[in-house]
Amino acid sequence: RACLQREMQNASEQPSAWFQLANATEALCRHFALNDLSPLGLSDEYKAGASAAGALMRYLSETQKNALEHMTSLRIYQGSETMLLDRNTRRNLELTESIRGRSRKGSLLWLLDKTSTAMGGRLLRAWVERPLLSPVQIRRRLGAVEELVGDNVLRGELIRCLREIGDMQRLVSRAVYGSANGRDLHALALCCAQLPNLTALLKDVHSAALRDIAQMDTLADLCARIDRAICDEPPFSVREGGFIRKGFNAEVDRLHEILSGGKGLLADIETREKEKTGIRTLKIGYNKVFGYYIEVSNSFKDQVPDHYIRKQTLVSSERYFTRELKDLSLIHI
Repeated sequence: RACLQREMQNASEQPSAWFQLANATEALCRHFALNDLSPLGLSDEYKAGASAAGALMRYLSETQKNALEHMTSLRIYQGSETMLLDRNTRRNLELTESIRGRSRKGSLLWLLDKTSTAMGGRLLRAWVERPLLSPVQIRRRLGAVEELVGDNVLRGELIRCLREIGDMQRLVSRAVYGSANGRDLHALALCCAQLPNLTALLKDVHSAALRDIAQMDTLADLCARIDRAICDEPPFSVREGGFIRKGFNAEVDRLHEILSGGKGLLADIETREKEKTGIRTLKIGYNKVFGYYIEVSNSFKDQVPDHYIRKQTLVSSERYFTRELKDLSLIHI
């Protein structure tokens, strides 16, 4: 009872209507663009599962406030696949923490964990907390372990390769939810760059689990796109700008030129306006109050085009702006 109370403290109650089968079905069909739940494998025998999945989808939509397009399928979890261990059982077996001090040291996970990546550490923890029950799946996993234990050279090469791979799961999550910055994307590209090395090392393996890894998508297209788009040393914050590689997008390059001073662009505009108006003393300036402006000496006021809009009158000159300069000023701000 005390254990249940502790678990409930971390739970948040949601409207019961979310769990009604009709509403849950509607939420799932809307997200996956389906007419019914059969493509998801949710037949009539999984009504409770469909209700839970629909409520969860509704919860994600309400709380994340982000597009969930990356969720393209459902996997039905069978209770018969893994051993169900309650909190007290996990604690008494000291699977992930010791009874004394409740620290990781001294637990089964602490003894077994020799993983080289954060992703591997999380996966191993999940395996320890939910032991397999299926003899087929157990043999499949042990077959991969046996092959790696028996090949010291391959195992060593894999360890070195994996140590070069960062936490791709976290990086992808940040990208999906729109919180990734330039450094995250650059780190993701570095992770992707190691995947061909990983699959190459596994090209001659025999166990089914390792063969599946060897056939994985190495995301070469994603890696190449990030490399083309993101500079080698992007700033920490997106707000700082400057993380898009020059030459990736012409419009971004043009705007960046404006923000960094735009001397070349302004010189072109000034030259063009001199040629069109015949005002040889025309010059373009900038201040924080008005933004960009065209200054014309009083001796040439009669030659000012009608589309110039007077901005300021000085002793010996007039200042004007045009729609083009006004747009540039807004970008500069």
